[in-house]
Amino acid sequence: MKEITIYEFQLDNIIEALRITSNIHKCSQGITCHDRQVRDALLYAKNAKEGNKDTTVRFGKNID
Repeated sequence: MKEITIYEFQLDNIIEALRITSNIHKCSQGITCHDRQVRDALLYAKNAKEGNKDTTVRFGKNID
């Protein structure tokens, strides 16, 4: 898989946008596909920020 490098401030901005989206749409309930996609994307971004880019996120099964 191709590895891409971005600046930390860019990742911080992505995390914040996903966090706000999750709060607005109450994605933590995981009812819709949108909820699960936003929640999983947020977890991937948080994992990357913590240096855990290889940590698996189980689609729709993770809770913040």
